[in-house]
Amino acid sequence: DPSDGIGYLKRCYIEPRARGNKLQVLALSTREARAKALGWKKLVSETTNVQSAGNFIKAGYSPFEPEQKWGEEGSMYFTKAL
Repeated sequence: DPSDGIGYLKRCYIEPRARGNKLQVLALSTREARAKALGWKKLVSETTNVQSAGNFIKAGYSPFEPEQKWGEEGSMYFTKAL
């Protein structure tokens, strides 16, 4: 429920043949702009993919351990204040 000012990024998948072009970081920044326009204050997400984890960090996200894990086994969790 984004009424608490926190949004969840569901997925940001990039086709394998298009990877390496910073598209995931660009997609994250586009989604952040929309979240800000909606008045959200923070975004959270998770991934099991090491390359995606690196892209979250490049985009300014910080790793965190949620109180209640919602992702698959082995998920890495990220958050960013907007």
